[in-house]
Amino acid sequence: MGWFKMFGHWLMFAEGSGVVSTYLHPNLEGLIKKKIRTTYRCFFNQGTDAPPPGNFTLSATDLPYNNYLNRPLWLGENMVYAMTGRLPTTPKTRAGEPNMDSAQARYWSICHTGDGPENPDPGGAAYHKLGYGCLMDEEITVDENHDYVIVYSRPEDRPSNARPECGVTWQDFGPDSSQGFILRWMNIYPDHYMEEYSPTDDNIPWKSGGWSETGYDKLLVGVNTPGVMGPYQPIMHYHAPAEFEALGCPVDPAAVPEWSE
Repeated sequence: MGWFKMFGHWLMFAEGSGVVSTYLHPNLEGLIKKKIRTTYRCFFNQGTDAPPPGNFTLSATDLPYNNYLNRPLWLGENMVYAMTGRLPTTPKTRAGEPNMDSAQARYWSICHTGDGPENPDPGGAAYHKLGYGCLMDEEITVDENHDYVIVYSRPEDRPSNARPECGVTWQDFGPDSSQGFILRWMNIYPDHYMEEYSPTDDNIPWKSGGWSETGYDKLLVGVNTPGVMGPYQPIMHYHAPAEFEALGCPVDPAAVPEWSE
């Protein structure tokens, strides 16, 4: 599984539930997707076949400059996730810089959320989610090509080489084994916009990028290999801590093993 583009806040949760239901009942995929589309049209008068402005896509916060990718992750015991990819250049803003420089994107971040141990409605609405961690562009270690390795694990499973000195950014996965990850990519014309690789509606249109759409094309970003975003699509790797430690220090992003069970 790769990533899903967010075309609206309600739609994100509906499609997320639909993906899980489809894994449990693959023969019902068509009906599940149709129910999502018809419900969205009925209650919100929105959809790719709705009259304007209902056929215009919406980000989670209705900001046209923000593009979001999301995906679920399930972390087993004594395992780690490593995420690799290429970080777009962004202007430095955290040290009181007097000028904002041109770059490939205005802002980039990735966050992960879970239900929490005392959540009365597991898997429920957005306001029940607990934020377990975020990383913004300036907090991520990159190499000379601007490639990164981000490792997520429980503290007791943290690989010894998951540290900045080895070219790796580490973050605590949190207590929930099942979580949702959201990547935020901000484009601002003309100085902070990378036309070729950014996850905009031009590159990932609603009709082919929305999971519930009849024309959904998973090859855009929906598989765990570089798609329309090329090297800028985050790729997930899953393995035991010892397997990651075997990469040594520094860690070459290109040498991180593929997904393994």
